[in-house]
Amino acid sequence: MKPFFVLIAVFILALRIIKWGGGARDLPISARIAMSSTLVFTAVGHFVFAEGMAMIAPLIMRNIYHDH
Repeated sequence: MKPFFVLIAVFILALRIIKWGGGARDLPISARIAMSSTLVFTAVGHFVFAEGMAMIAPLIMRNIYHDH
């Protein structure tokens, strides 16, 4: 749910910044900015919380990628 909130918030923020900068309302550019920031947000989460991500993987996959 957090990535969804990031998507909506950045989309609205990008719309306002583009409009404030004197440009016309540009929905496709705002959507691209929002989508790219959402993907960066989720990617950072996967690296920062790598241990938690590994915990949701099946046991056989954890044993392949993590030698204990």
